[in-house]
Amino acid sequence: MGYDSFARPYGFRTRDGGSFYVFSLLNDPQSITQVLTLGAYVRGGSKSIQEIAGDWYA
Repeated sequence: MGYDSFARPYGFRTRDGGSFYVFSLLNDPQSITQVLTLGAYVRGGSKSIQEIAGDWYA
């Protein structure tokens, strides 16, 4: 499955200097039928992304 577009990400800095982001991947911008929303966290000083939550809507 591929995605054609994505929603504008929302993010903020965490207390430890890391980052938290929430964004959505959209299947078709003309008629949105499938959306995958993710919450991701990057610990301060780390280069790895950790998925906190994911929600699939169809």
